[in-house]
Order: sequence, then C-alpha cells, then structure tokens
Amino acid sequence: MRNLHLSFFRSWKSLSLDLSPQRLFITGPNGIGKTSILEALYLISRLSSFRTRLWHEIAHHGSHHWQVDSDVGSIAWHEHTKSYFLPHKIPCKPHELYGRTAAVYISRSDTLTLLTSSENRRAWLDSLIAMHDTSYITLLRRWRKILAQRNAWLRSPSPQAAVGQAIESLYIEIGWQITQSRSQLVEKLNPTLQTLAHTLSPSTANFTFDFLPSFTSRPSSLSASLQEERSLGYSLIGPHRDDWRILINKRPLQKYASEGQIQIAILALKLTEAHHLNTSRSASPWLLLDDILAPLDTYHRSAFIQAIPQHAPLIYVSPSPPDTTIKKSFASVIDLENVPHSPSA
Repeated sequence: MRNLHLSFFRSWKSLSLDLSPQRLFITGPNGIGKTSILEALYLISRLSSFRTRLWHEIAHHGSHHWQVDSDVGSIAWHEHTKSYFLPHKIPCKPHELYGRTAAVYISRSDTLTLLTSSENRRAWLDSLIAMHDTSYITLLRRWRKILAQRNAWLRSPSPQAAVGQAIESLYIEIGWQITQSRSQLVEKLNPTLQTLAHTLSPSTANFTFDFLPSFTSRPSSLSASLQEERSLGYSLIGPHRDDWRILINKRPLQKYASEGQIQIAILALKLTEAHHLNTSRSASPWLLLDDILAPLDTYHRSAFIQAIPQHAPLIYVSPSPPDTTIKKSFASVIDLENVPHSPSA
C-alpha cells in the first residue's frame, strides 16, 4: 500500500497520506485522529474495525457516509450500505478485497481483549487462517449457517430425526475442518511465540500456546450431548466452543504470571501474528502500532523494534514525538497538525 485517502472518516473530513516511506511515525495531540488512520488501514486489510462493529459510528459527525481509498482497494459506507472496490474503482465482493494487504494492529487495549474474550481468541485464529487462505471465510460462513440450523432443530417442538441426522453429518464435517485448521495453526505458531518472548525478555519464563478444542477427535455422532442440548435449545459442542490460552511454565498465564510477564506475552503474541503473516504471504504485513512502546523501558523498546519482521512496513502513532532511540527506526515523521486538510469538528 502506497497511499491512503480518508473522506468523512471519524474526525477527518478529508485526509491524504503518502505511505511510500513504509516506516512512518505519526504524531499529534490526542483526539486529532491518529488511531483513525490505523483503523482505516486495518479496514482495507480485514474489512472490519478494531473499534466498533457498527459502521455508522465511523462516519464523521453529521455525515451519513464515509470512504477509505488506497491503491490496493477501497471501502465505502453510505446509509447502511457497504461497497467494496478493487483498484481503479472496480466493484468487487468482500472476499475479493479481504487480505489483499495484510495488517496487524497492536495496542495495549486490543491485546488485552485476547486474554479476556474467547470469542476474540477464536476470531484471532480465524483471521490468521483466512489471511492465508480466503476459502476459509466460506467455510466459516457455512459453519455459522449449519450451527443456526442445528440450534433451530434442537428448539423445534417436534424435531424430525431424518432432518437432524442430515444436519448432524454436515455439522460434524464442517466443524471438524475448522477445529483441525485452528489446531494446526496453533502448533505452527508455538515455536515463534517462544522465540519472540525470549527476544523481548531473555530472562522470562517459557510461554506456550495451549489449544482447547471442543472436538478432541472427529465424532461419529453427537448423541451423547443430544438430550442436554434439546433441553437447552442450543449446541454444546463444536468449533464455536473452541478456545486457546497461553501457558507460562505449563500453567495458565492469567493465574500465575506477573503484570510484566503478561505484558511480554501479549507483545510476543502480536509479533507472532506479524511473523506468521510475513512468512505465509508474498508481501510483509503492515504493523499498526498505537503508542505501544509508551509503558516500556528503553531496553524493551529496543527489543520490540528489533523483533519486528525486518522488511515489514510500519506506522507508529503517538501524541509525543519520537525520542532518538525510536526515531532512527523510521523513515519519516509526520506531525498531523502540519498536514493539510486537518480534522474538522
């Protein structure tokens, strides 16, 4: 991605940025719209926002539309209608734009959600798989459909056995594919997580992924849980119940780690995401860093920068200008207060 233009996006009525330096440090006072730039880049990559699921909330105050344009594609929203475009304004379907460029967003608040929400943890794995294989998006869509069908069948006052068997067969087939894909990814990520955690803090304890699948093996039937599921009216097993956690010396991170160890673990986790995308794709991912270095000491700041994939493009936003240690890692420093078309209230 070489350029970015925002129209009626958050605090920006209009903003154009040249991304060609590839490593940018963006500064400006709080509220000017620094994180909104990262959000726009993330939207182009993953077609979702890390701040909201409600796209009308992204619109500039008083506006009923917004648009993000780049040289890899565009997204537009107008009064509840979403539109997607390839370069040269060629209309496309969402999956045709998804993942054309990869992006990894890292902030203190975003990383903590991975430790507190099983839904976010599953989505994190799924997005990594989909960035490498967009057909996985179709598989997830099929899963959501068959899960809804099975739940409706479970709630039916007079469920037909033949219908239940047909649903169950597809439910097991699709569910097992998803669980296997997630399990294989976790196994692949584990060595990278361990290496990066050691890079960030050589004295730290051993961190590992622990995948917690709902299907421990491919089931031949779901009869064992059927009676309880009928009484509850929803499915108790399947990839919607998968989860994962980080262990420290083979014990759950959240119970046994110090605050410092948790901080190292979540930074290593997001860097693991970046390294995976860097090696599984033809182009390096954009790293979108939202003042992530502020709480770190000089040693850990330097270690974090060194742990970033070597040729990965990078945007760092902060209300403060970069210090001399950080500045040398960036090709350009942009002060948003000096950029034309400043945000308008």
